[in-house]
Amino acid sequence: MRKIENDFPILEKTRIVNLETKKQNYGDGILFGERICNFIPKRIFYIYDVNSSMNRGNHANINTTMGFVVLKGHCKIVIDDGQKKQAFVLDKYSKALICSPMTWKEMSDFSSDCILMVICDTYFDADDYIDDYHIFKETCLRLFEKQQILLYTPPPPPHAGNVSLLNDNKRIIEIQLNAHSDIRGKLISLEALKNVPFVLKQICFIYNTMLDESSKEQMIVAISGSCQFILEQGIEQIKVSLDRPDLALYAGNDIRCKLKSSSKNCRLLVLSPIEG
Repeated sequence: MRKIENDFPILEKTRIVNLETKKQNYGDGILFGERICNFIPKRIFYIYDVNSSMNRGNHANINTTMGFVVLKGHCKIVIDDGQKKQAFVLDKYSKALICSPMTWKEMSDFSSDCILMVICDTYFDADDYIDDYHIFKETCLRLFEKQQILLYTPPPPPHAGNVSLLNDNKRIIEIQLNAHSDIRGKLISLEALKNVPFVLKQICFIYNTMLDESSKEQMIVAISGSCQFILEQGIEQIKVSLDRPDLALYAGNDIRCKLKSSSKNCRLLVLSPIEG
């Protein structure tokens, strides 16, 4: 447990940032990392196959800063700091909405093709969530009155992952991601040192794929469309197809990873332990 004082107005700290667009391995992409948004990503989740008639969110996070990026389609996010509200429409993948801790978030007006990615500076912990709006308002009032509040600090996660070995030396791994599904849509969560096997420093969204290669340590997810990679280590070659958002490919930094083909609508998330 630790004591935290939050200065009001919190909503003024909510901001839109322009994401860096540049050519990357595998195509044109946008970058999200500590240098751009002032926090180290520890958890990512993305929402897809959404029910456009239903809202999501309706909670606040005590300790977590979040960045929201629409990778496809559009949606609306209303941010509430207990004193006032502001609505943001996200419809460009080159912009991110950064939200401070202790803000109530409600997401709505999803387009049917919307894919919303959320980047967090903490690991998931249920005790970080406030899902009762009245409790949130009371907590905000105490913060506004400059009272100190004891907030829970979650422990770091163990080094673990739900993985399938594709070669004997653990440098190429296929990772089955758990998708949470309900009537609102589907959600997949990625956490550094859990189902992401490294400390996460940079997230790159490839929106215009090109046949290219890389030998950096990386984890790749096709969140839309499909593609095929050929992975080489010495004389060994392995073909891997990515065609759904709940399957990821991990390749170590001694693996030559070649993008050999991709569909027209292919969109990739490439996670890396280094920036740049």
